[in-house]
Order: sequence, then structure tokens, then C-alpha cells
Amino acid sequence: MPRACPEHLLLAVATAALLLLFGGASLPWALPIGLVVWGVSRTYQRASNVLRPALLILLALYPLYVAIVQLSYWRAGTQGLDFGIFSQVIYQVAHNNKFISSLISTEWQNFITHHFSPFLLILGGVAKLGFRSECVLIGAHVVAVGALAWGLWRVFNAMGSKNQALILTATTLLLPAVRQALGWETHDEVLALPFIIFSLWAHLTGRDTLKLLALFPPLLFKETLGIVMCTTALAYALDGSRSVEQVSARRASIMVAVFGALFFLTVTQVFPKWLWWPTFDPSSRIASFPRLFDPELLVSKAAWLACTALPCVPFLLLHSKKTVRAALVLLSPALYNIGAIMVSDFPAMVNPYNYYSVTPAIVLLLASSYPVLGAPRFSWAAIAALCLVVSIGHPVRTRGLVKAGFSAPSAYDELRIVVPQRSNIITDNYTASVLADNSYILRIFHARRTRPSFDFIIISKEFPEQLSEALKERSHVCHETPRYIVRCAGKAALRESPLP
Repeated sequence: MPRACPEHLLLAVATAALLLLFGGASLPWALPIGLVVWGVSRTYQRASNVLRPALLILLALYPLYVAIVQLSYWRAGTQGLDFGIFSQVIYQVAHNNKFISSLISTEWQNFITHHFSPFLLILGGVAKLGFRSECVLIGAHVVAVGALAWGLWRVFNAMGSKNQALILTATTLLLPAVRQALGWETHDEVLALPFIIFSLWAHLTGRDTLKLLALFPPLLFKETLGIVMCTTALAYALDGSRSVEQVSARRASIMVAVFGALFFLTVTQVFPKWLWWPTFDPSSRIASFPRLFDPELLVSKAAWLACTALPCVPFLLLHSKKTVRAALVLLSPALYNIGAIMVSDFPAMVNPYNYYSVTPAIVLLLASSYPVLGAPRFSWAAIAALCLVVSIGHPVRTRGLVKAGFSAPSAYDELRIVVPQRSNIITDNYTASVLADNSYILRIFHARRTRPSFDFIIISKEFPEQLSEALKERSHVCHETPRYIVRCAGKAALRESPLP
């Protein structure tokens, strides 16, 4: 009778977890299902041989799953604010040749004053070919997720067996922050993450030039990734032997680290005084010194750290002094994110299931597991880590999302039946993600600070946002759809038929 090893148990649980994730079921069920499959594989060799290709197929389908979930959120009108901002910038680049957004201020503003994100110009160029800006953004996100999964597999496969590489890749993609954030919203740091992972892979496989070159494309996504370039390149410089080749590589790494630091300082401190207003997003989210020691905030950050680092604990128990150094090098890309979360008082940043936590969660698991891949008890540590991963975090209700997004007209079609495209609209963060092609959109958050002129106020029924008394007095409810309440101002006309 064939004897199944712990790797077969890992393959079984990871396969069951991905199937449950795709189907929208509770992930803890992966543990008993995996045990049953493992028991069958102990008896039938054929069942054992099916596990690895099954997991490989599911990992290949992961980007498709993300695409379906992203489209479901968008069609249901429940995508987040960043999705709406990026979609609007892409639309403006494609149709008006302007790099602007009305969702980051009380008026149209150059997006470069918010974040240094030239990659949106590239996506705007793609949208010029006739694609919807939202679909271009979702497509870029899906490509990034596929590249991320492949990069993780390459990293783990550089030293471990193919089974271990598949298992650890699946475990990483099942992390609570990852499975929650990759399916909802899009974020510049997530889109840049595959380049950083490939840089780590190049470092681990001795490709000194490639590991540094891979750190440059992330600079197109966000100014803070200059700090990530700096910390990662410095870690490369401190790692390695003192041979002639390594000394040359170390000097190159130090030069790249200096470039990353200078890039960040130039974009955030020098350019604002010469080219644009200093309104960069990160500076407004640093807590004041007294606020840093607020008990409630400290508890939130401790909870974030515990939830993010918990899956790494089984691997940490296998480390020795020799492996700690390698782990610190792999941890370097997440140092900025962890530091930013520790000094911030922005609620979303201390949410362990938000996209701000994706990079720390992935890098922490990578740094804790990779250096001990050859340890005798590694498989048992991986079992414990996988059990923790599937047991914590919010479930992704895939079936409910798909039903809400595809079983009825999309939120966009629902609004366009009653609201003209060329109108001034005040709306909530979620509805803003639907109306990227509207002539002007103002967030309710910004409308409270001024007295704007508008044609309509649109409020989501699922995520109602409180209007100020001034906005209520200047408008009245004039239409209601299954998802939205529409308030009209003055003589604004409602469209009685859909746009052609």
C-alpha cells in the first residue's frame, strides 16, 4: 500500500482551499476535505498522482477567478474609491489627453499632485484603442496577479521541490489580505508587486544585473516605491560574499539604493516647489506624535501585526542564526509598508485585510519560509501555516458577488437610463467607481467642504453616505432605482431612455 507523505496532505488541503475559494464556500472546510483526500491518496497511488496537476490547474485559474470577482464588484457598483480614481484618470487620458481627476479634490486636479503614477498614461494609451477604462484597469490588475503567482512559484521553485513550490504559492495566494484585496479594488502598489518579487527571484538565483533592473519599473507606479527600491537594494548590498564579483555587485546595489532615495525625495520634496502643489497622499496620513501612543490605535496596530504575521510563526520556529540573515534580505521590500502602517493613523492602513497589507503579508511569508525550505520538519510547519491561513480572515462570497454583478443590469446601465452622461454629479465613493466617463463627479466627502453646483446627487442604497443639511436643502429625491437614490437640483432633466 503506498504511503502518503506530509506533502500529499498539503497538496490536498491547498487544492480543497482553492476550490472552496472559487466556489465561495467557507475555507475552514478545506481541512476536513483535505484529510479525506489525503486518506484516499494513502490507499490509491492514482489519487496521489492527481493532486499536483490539480493544484497546478487551480493556480493557473486563479487570475481568471480574480477577473470574475473584479468584474462582479464593478458591475454591482461596489468597487472602491481607488478603482474609480484610476478609471477616471485613464478615461481622461484616452478621451481628453489630460492626466486629471475630480475625485481627489473639490475641483479637477492633476493626478500627479496626488501620486506619481505614470503607468496610468500607458493604460490610457491602451484605452485609446476603444476599450473601456474600467476594463483596461481590471485587465492590468489580472495580468499583475498572474505575474505575481508565476513569480512566487519561481521563487519557491528556486530551492524547493515542485510540490513545495506549488504548495507555498497556493498558501501565499490564500493569505487573508491577499484573497480579500486582489479580488476587490485595484492599487498601484499591487500592480508593481510582481516586479519586486521577480527582483527577489533574480537575487536568489544569482542574476545580479536583473535583480537591480527589476527594481526600476515600480517607480512608474508610485513615488513611495523609491523607498522600496532603496531598502531592497541596500539589503542586496549587505548580502553576499567578498569576492571581486560580489564587491562590484555590491557597489551597483548601493548606487541603485541611492537613486531610489533621491527619486523619492525629488518627487515629493523638490518637484512640488517647482512643478506642482505638495499634496502627496502619504504626508497626510502620518499620525501626530501624541496620536502614535493612543491606546486604541496601538491595539489596532498590534492586531494588524498579529493577523499579518500569524501564518509565518510555524516557519519562524525552524530558523537558526544562519537563516535569519537570508530572511532579513527577503523582508527588505516590506520595510516601508510596515513602517508606514506603524506611523499612520489612517484606519484603512491598519486593516489587515486591506490592499495596504498585501505586500507585507506576501513578503513576510516569503521571508519566513524560503530560508528554511530544506529543514527536516518543514512540511509539518507548512501544514500548520496552511491551517492558519484557511482558518483566519473574512470569507470571499464568490457566488453572491457573481450573482449580484451578472444576474441583473450593471450599475452603469442602471444609472445611465436616468442620468445624462454630461451632467455634474455628487456621489459616494462606491458609485464614483461606476461613473468614470461622466463629465464631472464630486465626492460627497469633498462636497461637504464647499457649495458646489450640481445636477444630481446619487447615493448607493447599499453604502448610504450622510448628506449635509445644505445639500439636502438644495436637492430633492426625484428618482429611485434598485441600487440608487437619485436627488435632483434645480431644473436638471432626467433621461427617459438609455444612451445610444
